[in-house]
Amino acid sequence: MNAKKELFKHYPYIIKIVQHKTKQYELDYDTTLNLVLEKLCNDDYKIIRSFRGESKFSTFLTVVVNHMIFRIAKQKGNLPEMPMVISETPFDFLIKQHQHEVEEIFLNNLTLLFEDLDELQKLILRMKFFKDMKISRISKLLGLTRYEIHKNLSLGLEIIKEKFKELLKN
Repeated sequence: MNAKKELFKHYPYIIKIVQHKTKQYELDYDTTLNLVLEKLCNDDYKIIRSFRGESKFSTFLTVVVNHMIFRIAKQKGNLPEMPMVISETPFDFLIKQHQHEVEEIFLNNLTLLFEDLDELQKLILRMKFFKDMKISRISKLLGLTRYEIHKNLSLGLEIIKEKFKELLKN
């Protein structure tokens, strides 16, 4: 593993972690980011080179950076006096980040996801999810049975799901 290359590759991710944690511990963002990056680069990227592949690299990095920031907050006396209840674990943070990234991909490619649908499927999906209409109401407006609405809705969602899976792979 090229430690320097991995550090640069995950730099935006490190920034997100530092932004989140500096708010939580009421630390100066720039100072904390510099300290974290300095520690990650020490001794020819020793910390990064210690990664052994037991987890994803981003998980490893999240834990390492969180511990660094916790230690900085402790040194500066920015931890609460009473016992601290950790409300967000590194795993929770990773889940939130992943959800945000997936939502962003979905919204940025919404027109692409809808392009393989026929007009009826597009109309039903818009009515159901963008206008928040009930199936029975859609059925009455379009003059179709509820079964036909369900069938087109399911087919449309399946097409979008498959296309979205392809987007996430790329």
